[in-house]
Amino acid sequence: MRAKALARLAVGLTLVSLSSGCFLVVPVPLGTAVVPPATAPSGPDSCGAAGLKDLIGQPKSALDGRDLAAGTRVLHPGQPVTMEYNATRLNILIDRKGRISSLNCG
Repeated sequence: MRAKALARLAVGLTLVSLSSGCFLVVPVPLGTAVVPPATAPSGPDSCGAAGLKDLIGQPKSALDGRDLAAGTRVLHPGQPVTMEYNATRLNILIDRKGRISSLNCG
């Protein structure tokens, strides 16, 4: 009887551990670039960040009226973000002074 109870407990704990935490949310520190995992596909500027490098150093308001691709993320210091990598998603990082500090794909 005791072995069956322990087996049921082990299965239950395994199922709980596998079903919890579907994704990880981590705050992005100021000036931190989102680095893709080693297994992520890489391509030359797959999100179009290179064409927008002139925005770096500009106030966030420089984004107003711009036609940004669907899925673009504008990330502020300490804002929680999901860590899944999407090579075609543009990330625009804003610093504490409200200026665009960097652009990257991910």
